[in-house]
Amino acid sequence: KTSNFKRFGGPIQLASNAMQVLREMDGDMYDNIEGKATFTGNLTNGIKDGIRNEWYAMFDLKNPASNRGMPYTCVVERPDLQEILLN
Repeated sequence: KTSNFKRFGGPIQLASNAMQVLREMDGDMYDNIEGKATFTGNLTNGIKDGIRNEWYAMFDLKNPASNRGMPYTCVVERPDLQEILLN
């Protein structure tokens, strides 16, 4: 524990279902998070061999979210998310 908020940590992934819950709970908070987010759910996703440049497995994050009217999966810098949640 610390007595003061300090920026620490890297990005955290928020899946579509988590973003949907945040949107339903508090639209203003969601808008603030969305403003700091880098969306990845609409991109090619999977597990890739960085040396051979081959995909081991690919998975679709876009269509399940789109079909349900949910936001795409995203990443947010952990300190930014913490600051938004504290305010």
